[in-house]
Amino acid sequence: AQDFMPAWWEVLELSLIDPAQGKLALFGDDQQMVFGNRPTPQGNYAHLRLLENLRNSQQIAKAIDNFIERPAIARGPHAFDVEYVLVGEDEEIFEVADDQVANLTDIERWEPREITLLTTKRRHDEHKSRADADRMGHWDSLWNEDSVFYCSVSGFKGLERSVVVLAVDGFHDGVDPKDVLYVGMSRARDKLIVVARKEEMDLIHQIQNSEK
Repeated sequence: AQDFMPAWWEVLELSLIDPAQGKLALFGDDQQMVFGNRPTPQGNYAHLRLLENLRNSQQIAKAIDNFIERPAIARGPHAFDVEYVLVGEDEEIFEVADDQVANLTDIERWEPREITLLTTKRRHDEHKSRADADRMGHWDSLWNEDSVFYCSVSGFKGLERSVVVLAVDGFHDGVDPKDVLYVGMSRARDKLIVVARKEEMDLIHQIQNSEK
């Protein structure tokens, strides 16, 4: 809901059988406003806060705890430790991320359909080729194909997969890196691998170790 344009709310309200008495349930997260601040709909809405995190494993929930102002109670299972892969100065970040995906499928035997590779700024070449060739087909493949899914963090909001390889390749102007990292890291249910250069990795650990 945090990303809806004002005109979209009007369409939803008009779609109600009874626009005067009908009700809407809106779900949003202010820290996922990666498209900028957009106005909330007008009306008498009761505000309820979800208090439990049922998506992420205990390890992932702990890793993102300091990225959000009011963390939810972690109810997920214990799974895999979060992995942090530092990219060297002479390495290409997407190539390192690709190596992590290959290790997941070839060595650890994860199914490709369980894995997503997300980027924080630029699109991965595989993402560009698939989405530009067939945008709807690209999204259909998330559910219908046995393949690794490639996307940006902003495009993957509200979605999830068992394993996420997060390639932190910088941030767009005007966005809060903390929010982008929170969204990207929290898309993983069971296993999270963060691939970043030293500057971005230092930022991640700085946030994680900061006092609220």
